[in-house]
Amino acid sequence: MKYFIDKVNTWGPANRKCAVLHRVMKKYEFCLVADELSRDALVEHVKQMVEELNKAYPRTKRLVVKAWNDSVCCWPENRASDSDSVFAFALKPVRREFRFAESAERLLPEGGEQ
Repeated sequence: MKYFIDKVNTWGPANRKCAVLHRVMKKYEFCLVADELSRDALVEHVKQMVEELNKAYPRTKRLVVKAWNDSVCCWPENRASDSDSVFAFALKPVRREFRFAESAERLLPEGGEQ
């Protein structure tokens, strides 16, 4: 199954570490993720990136990344409320794929009626 990231939600950066993270995560907007293996690799990549930023900025709050049900969120380890989020995005399953074909019958999406 393929996945699509349509929007990466970010909130006002609390510090330079969050600003760097926002810039990097915005690059994943409108990204197609090829399969489950790629989805898992993307989540691990984001977790590693956050760990590197935690090491690079040791005087800031430690950030953690959580992933569940095709959603990925990042927030401070000891967050006070839900408004402490740094970024969040959903990996939405791609339901259909449209491909051009010379035959008009092939132009219909899979399962479509003629």
